[in-house]
Amino acid sequence: MELSEAIRKGSKLRPQSFGAHYGKTPDGSLGTCVLGAAHEGAGCITITTTADGMVQIEAHPEVPAFPLLDEYTDGPLPCGCDDVGTQIGAILVHLNDEHHWPRERIASWARHIERK
Repeated sequence: MELSEAIRKGSKLRPQSFGAHYGKTPDGSLGTCVLGAAHEGAGCITITTTADGMVQIEAHPEVPAFPLLDEYTDGPLPCGCDDVGTQIGAILVHLNDEHHWPRERIASWARHIERK
């Protein structure tokens, strides 16, 4: 599964959070950032909540991760910032946490990078 597809799929599972892969949203529900959404959407992790409200995250190492996150891009950053660096994973986190881009918009940018 491509990164952009996984982000889109995971974005449909829970609300967006900021500052951590998995965290509480303002309404108290469990959300995911762009990377958490990608991992959950691709099946790299499973997130469940127990009857007593405890969150359990189970990793599935047999599911391939996304090598694209460790690659670099030479194009301009989509937000116009110039102090983030060019590692794709760091850019995605920056767009999520600093600019609060919707994950679907971040997925569209990732799709553009995948097509290069």
